[in-house]
Amino acid sequence: MPQQVLTVVGDLAQRQAAGGVRSWGSVFDRFTYRRLEVNYRTPGEIMAVATPVLKLVDPDASAPVSVRTAGTRPWARHVTDLSAAVRDELDAHANAHDDRTIAVIGEGWMPPRASKGLEFDVVLVVEPQRMSPSELYVALTRATQRLGVLHTEPLPRHLRGLL
Repeated sequence: MPQQVLTVVGDLAQRQAAGGVRSWGSVFDRFTYRRLEVNYRTPGEIMAVATPVLKLVDPDASAPVSVRTAGTRPWARHVTDLSAAVRDELDAHANAHDDRTIAVIGEGWMPPRASKGLEFDVVLVVEPQRMSPSELYVALTRATQRLGVLHTEPLPRHLRGLL
């Protein structure tokens, strides 16, 4: 008799419904559950920023271990004119003739929920202090190479390591 195998991959910290699944074990009680502990998409530098946010979403969660680094440290910048700062970042990206994909995630741009499941080479997160921890975790983990944060108000405590 052939063996039947089902692979389900998901990050419960990114669930949308408050009443959503909280444990894979509760879903697959008749199956063998193995937690994937390796992160192929998000570089170590970015995962280091996202891990404190993950702990806010789920204090018992273990962050996956990134298998690679990007060589670029994530950054944050306090600005007074958010629109101008975003335009400057996008212009710098375009002027460098950089063909990497870039996303701006936050209020007035791409909402975190709309970015869920997507990946971009470069991500600018705007006004992270206005996002819930789960939205912020999604936004931070969309970047595959570079991450920048622009904010007009003080950064949340869990992101102060960016300064």
